[in-house]
Formats: sequence, structure tokens, C-alpha cells
Amino acid sequence: MRSIQVYAGTLFVSAALLLSGCGGGGDGGVYSPPPAAFNVGVLVAGQLVGGGGVLPGYQQTIYLAVGQTFELDSTGPVAWTVVVGGSAVPESGATINYGGATIQELLTTTTHFAANTWAFAPLLVTIPVTLYATSLVDASQIATINLILTN
Repeated sequence: MRSIQVYAGTLFVSAALLLSGCGGGGDGGVYSPPPAAFNVGVLVAGQLVGGGGVLPGYQQTIYLAVGQTFELDSTGPVAWTVVVGGSAVPESGATINYGGATIQELLTTTTHFAANTWAFAPLLVTIPVTLYATSLVDASQIATINLILTN
């Protein structure tokens, strides 16, 4: 009988210790993403559009009439990647001709990207231009801006 009491007592103490280690200090399994390394503001013809900015992990689509200038301003250092027609375009003042439109990069720095757009005739289709801003502090943080060139 005594051995059953010792066994039950040991089992009770073990269970109490096990359960006491289960509570407190945890976050309940809630994922907390790292703080945003930057925010990208989009300006079209000098006016802020899209509600104030694009954070890493998010994307924003902006419709842009061909002939307008656009600017992207980042609050932190980023690398810009421009994709037109499914292909990345080299930076540094590139002139991009695609689908009847021309996109001329005016300025590219780690916090600023600016370009002009134009066409010599009305566009036959809309032209998607995707810009990725990848943080130079944390390369896992990427914001996506989809520009749709229209007439």
C-alpha cells in the first residue's frame, strides 16, 4: 500500500512540475513579423497616390496614364528591380521600349527611383511594369509596386 502512495505522490508531483512549465512566457503561437525596414511612397506627376506607402510583404497597383512621370521614395535603403514583359531590366538610366511605350529612368538611388513614360501612339493594350524594392538591411523584406500603363 505504501508503494502505491509513493508512486501516486511521485506521479502527482511530476504532473505538477510538467504543467507548471507549460504556462507563461510564450506568445501563444502568434507570429510576429520583423519590423518593416522601409516604406515606399508612390508619386505620380508629383502627387502622392495609393494611400501613403507600400510596406514590405505588400503590393500596390497604380494605374498610370502614359506620358506621366512617376517616383518611388523609400524611407530606407533598397535595391530596385524593374520587370517589364516578364524580364528584369538593368538599372542606371535604362530606356525601356515595350508594347509601344517608352519608360526612361531618370534617377535611381538607394532611396529614390524616378522615370518618365511616353508613347508616340495610343497603346493597344495596357502595359504592366512591376517594381520591387528589396531592403538592403534585410533582404527578406520586399515591397511590390505594380504600375499599369494605360492611355
